[in-house]
Amino acid sequence: MSLKLYVDSQFTSPYAISAFVALREKGLDFELETVDLDAGKNKELSYTGKALTGRVPCLVHNDFMLTESSAITEYLEEMFPAPEHRALYPVLPQKRAIARQIQAWVRRATWARCGKNAAPTPCSTNVPNSRYPPPPRRRRTSWCTWPNA
Repeated sequence: MSLKLYVDSQFTSPYAISAFVALREKGLDFELETVDLDAGKNKELSYTGKALTGRVPCLVHNDFMLTESSAITEYLEEMFPAPEHRALYPVLPQKRAIARQIQAWVRRATWARCGKNAAPTPCSTNVPNSRYPPPPRRRRTSWCTWPNA
């Protein structure tokens, strides 16, 4: 089993953080690969060949590639189910829906606190034809940093 997670090199994407936490909670061994979005590395063929949208996160599981944090966490839940691995979501549908709702709130709040626009744009500050201006350059606050993988 080979798992690799591609995340932004500044570790500020709440979507990438969500996938990272899911892998850690499941207790899965994985390789972490960073992508420099500011340098446009996410637009290079070497990355878009894995992540069609050029966004992070991107999970590669053997020969299978998947983007979008919600899809990644649900995929991990189904591929590595409880009781062999820790469950990410409750069993009851209503409680599972509430868990997903909270995930969405946290992602949105984290995105805003880390200095990004309230309406997420593609994961780069140099997006041509974006209807949103790039966010101002700010230093990351300590709560936005990830623990060492």
